Amino acid sequence: MPMFLCPCCGEAYFVPLAFSEYILEEHFSKGWNGSIAPARCLACQGQIHSGDAVVVRNGKGVTPAGDRQEIPANSKATVVEVSTWEGEGSIFLVRLSSGEEVYLTRAQLSLEKSRRAR
Repeated sequence: MPMFLCPCCGEAYFVPLAFSEYILEEHFSKGWNGSIAPARCLACQGQIHSGDAVVVRNGKGVTPAGDRQEIPANSKATVVEVSTWEGEGSIFLVRLSSGEEVYLTRAQLSLEKSRRAR
């Protein structure tokens, strides 16, 4: 099975050969070639909305006061607000289990497994 890199989070994932041949053929015709996948991994496919339970993958967030804050990997949080700019992606205000609120990007978040299974 081919292994691709998610264009959202950068994680590697496997795709069944029958499915990947179709996608690769379509993107090859548009000049795409490489290991970055033309499709998001399962953790990045689901849309995230206000009120969703998420897990922070890692990285730094920005507090509402503008301070950068290190967020430990696998921190649990709840989405408070989603801001979307056309063509630019989304910024998520999340409340960590400690009660602190920080802004994060989609690539830093994964839906909790119970929500992803729906």
